[in-house]
Amino acid sequence: MYRKIEAQLKEWKETIDKKPLLIKGARQIGKTYSVQKFIKNNYKRSVSINFEENLEARRFFCGTSLPSDIVSYLNLRYPELQNDQDERGILFLDEIQACPQALTSLKFMQEPSFPFDVIASGSLLGVAIQRTSSFPVGYVTQIEMFPMDFEEFLLAAEPAGRTVQALKELAAHPHRINEEMHQIYLSLFDAFVVCGGLPESVKAYVETREYSKSRKVLHQLNMAYKDDIAKYADAGTKIRARECFESIPLQLAKDNRKFQYKLVHEGYSARHFEASLQWLRDSGLIYPCFRLSRIEKPLETFRDLSAFKIYEFDTGILLSQMSEEDQVDILLGDMGLYKGFLYENVCAQILACTKRKLYYAQPGNSSEIDFVINLNSKIVPIEVKAGKHIKSRSLNDFVSKYSSESAYRFSRKNMPEIENQGPVQYLPYYLMPFIL
Repeated sequence: MYRKIEAQLKEWKETIDKKPLLIKGARQIGKTYSVQKFIKNNYKRSVSINFEENLEARRFFCGTSLPSDIVSYLNLRYPELQNDQDERGILFLDEIQACPQALTSLKFMQEPSFPFDVIASGSLLGVAIQRTSSFPVGYVTQIEMFPMDFEEFLLAAEPAGRTVQALKELAAHPHRINEEMHQIYLSLFDAFVVCGGLPESVKAYVETREYSKSRKVLHQLNMAYKDDIAKYADAGTKIRARECFESIPLQLAKDNRKFQYKLVHEGYSARHFEASLQWLRDSGLIYPCFRLSRIEKPLETFRDLSAFKIYEFDTGILLSQMSEEDQVDILLGDMGLYKGFLYENVCAQILACTKRKLYYAQPGNSSEIDFVINLNSKIVPIEVKAGKHIKSRSLNDFVSKYSSESAYRFSRKNMPEIENQGPVQYLPYYLMPFIL
């Protein structure tokens, strides 16, 4: 499977005086696979150490951070590194969160005398970094990796890339298309929504074209994420973190998707759950979306910390948290209470993958804009709606009030027969990733 991080890895390798590379991201999104594929294609000498499996290496790194000691250890344990080749080898430190001392050691591995390029990755690095007092700020290059996006999903399903190219061209010059092609593109996007972007789930679907295979994988992965919470979260956090995680489908199913603590545990307030939500955020499992108190730049300045929505990092996992009956209904197109929020969650995923922070707006008592972002140096409102209805009083009022130059409304509907005019663009779901 092609992953966009491959281009970033090649760019890093070609950098002069490169620093150790640290790759963050949730479990099971393909970090190890992508790094190993990159190493195989770009290095002749390599050593991989998994700190969750290699207890000896963990003990060694706990005892020293000196580059000379590390080099001596590597040469002793991995004699294949000792040869006369001029090219540098590479050291891959996987699941580095299991050895916080190794995180500290990265500071010394960026010295010119260290003879190897270094890549480190981990599944709970956000959590580990918060707990590491001597994290090497400024001594490493950090990359955040996400689940597969729609483009990567399409390339897994059709490696030739014809559909990707067609959608890129359509996004560059939006116009109404043949209704049959519109339905094909919608079905592909729906498949992405249901399967999500976790490589194992995508692989199961692409190989069989059966949602049931993907759902079995997602069920197991969902249980694994909950096990991670029990295994790695602090004693005072783990129960509440799991409760918060399990409450997300119910939170999003409400007409008002604002996160409500009473839906997690009756009678509890923010102070009971702040640490748990932060743990889920640091682990990469959720994306918070804060309400804006004012629509002005910089948006970060006007976020209301008391009002927020929580989206999951992957819609496939979100769907796997629902009952079997609800999953079947959604697959058959009967979304019921879940009408629309899956597509909102996909939009949150797309925006998060572009490193944007998420915000929404409530310009009136009965109006809400799903997302407000910076796009091309402009404040842009976005609505993501279920079905084919394209009229939106809230969006039109927002555009009028704030003189928006651009606005987007995504739905199941084909593009209008008359070409989009004015600031509001009415577009189908499947163009969302290529527009945003």
